[in-house]
Amino acid sequence: MKKTALFLAISLFVLFFLACGGEKGDDTPENTQPAQNDAAENPEDSESAGEIMATYDYLPEKDYGGREFVIMTRDGGWDTCHHIEEFVVEEQIGEVINDAVYKRNLIVEEKYNVKIAIMLTAEVSNEMPGLIKRMVKSGEDSVDLVCAHQVYIGQTAPEGNFLNWYDIPCVDFAQPWWVSDANEELSVDGKTFFAISEIAYELLDYTYCVYFNKRLVSDYGLENPYNVVNGGKWTIDYLMQTTRDIYVDLDNDGKRTMDDFYGFASNTYSAGNTFIWSLGGKVMEKDKDGRPQLVMNNPHMADMVDKLYTLYFDTPGSYGLNKTSEKSIEWPYITAQMFKNGQVIFNTGMFCDALVRFKDMDDDYGIIPFPKWDENQSSYYTMIDGHGPLLAVLQTEQDPEMVGIITEAMSAESYNFVTPAYYEVALKIKYSRDEESVQMLDLIKSGIKYDFGYIYDGWQGVAFGLQDMFASQKKDFASYYEKKEKSALKYYNKIIDMYYDFGG
Repeated sequence: MKKTALFLAISLFVLFFLACGGEKGDDTPENTQPAQNDAAENPEDSESAGEIMATYDYLPEKDYGGREFVIMTRDGGWDTCHHIEEFVVEEQIGEVINDAVYKRNLIVEEKYNVKIAIMLTAEVSNEMPGLIKRMVKSGEDSVDLVCAHQVYIGQTAPEGNFLNWYDIPCVDFAQPWWVSDANEELSVDGKTFFAISEIAYELLDYTYCVYFNKRLVSDYGLENPYNVVNGGKWTIDYLMQTTRDIYVDLDNDGKRTMDDFYGFASNTYSAGNTFIWSLGGKVMEKDKDGRPQLVMNNPHMADMVDKLYTLYFDTPGSYGLNKTSEKSIEWPYITAQMFKNGQVIFNTGMFCDALVRFKDMDDDYGIIPFPKWDENQSSYYTMIDGHGPLLAVLQTEQDPEMVGIITEAMSAESYNFVTPAYYEVALKIKYSRDEESVQMLDLIKSGIKYDFGYIYDGWQGVAFGLQDMFASQKKDFASYYEKKEKSALKYYNKIIDMYYDFGG
């Protein structure tokens, strides 16, 4: 637990804040002048408020003559998607995140005489892999940087579509705007084809957490969830025991539906799958030689599946959504809508729910981590949804140095302006309802986990095992794994071998 991060006051604007690197939180300096809140609301005033900007003066001076720096990203999707506006905005509009993105782009564009632009794929993220393959095969060099759905883009790596980030000049993974945990997890044999930096603020958007309704916690006489978390008692057993009998058939139809009242609600898809890491599990780990190995098949994983099955399907107070839609409402919206309506005490969600889905919620809510397995587990862990961003550079790129310079500069200026605007102002101050939630956000962020087996799963490995089993309400993990192991090992080994063969 990062002590400094935990006690950040709501009025403070953190100067150097990492997007996902839990290990860096201890070194985050604090601005102890409460009078600078107004400056935090307006990124234009940050330097005059006394903030010391992170620099990247190790980069060479360049004039690119007005050339476009083109970022391939996705269009639209869910209501929580910010794929376009995290890279390009048209003007300042007095909205803190928008204006921070505008300022970042303006600084980089003027410094290097470039124009930051985007290339949009179709709304559906799964169309990007096919487009990437066609572009590389045809030798097309119209895109400089790719920012894609983590799992979809992982499918394209074995075909040799990307450059090794360690071969791209001017990229310094030691800098705090790069997510070191992710980059280390995805590196094999000194190579990595994917990276994550603060250039994309959606890495915060899609961080999983648990929301609770403060009024309902009080009405039902439950212990303050913040105290439970801080006391190390927020475990899967605690959640189950607390919410087991909290159920009301609101419409009196004798059926357990989204129209009723529950102690706990969650989908069994992405949110459910997050429990694998929350409860101390792992898909792959590197051996002593640095080669990723499947480690998912163990007694703890089987115990987790049994426990979660009981939570989702055998606990009266739980609403476990394992349908793709209900009453014409698509699954990502269902439990969020229930929570907003006051039908749920505890609900799994992501940080972006606070900005998009709950910003006008009548009841006050709090934010806490996913639960631990037991009190002996040292930390609270979470995951970034697969819809989150992953950066890559196509093999057809003709000017890798430019990609390195502009990506590094944009990431640094995101670190200076966009991340503080998003995390410290928009999420912590503007939309978060209390100081305890602010502390919890730091705790949650420090526990984000990355897994080679998840990023490269491509729905051909075993990282979505819990999701797959629960979609059909099955819980025999041993049987599931036995059926999948051979093909999964073949698939993962193909990817790992690609790393070792790359450049040879």
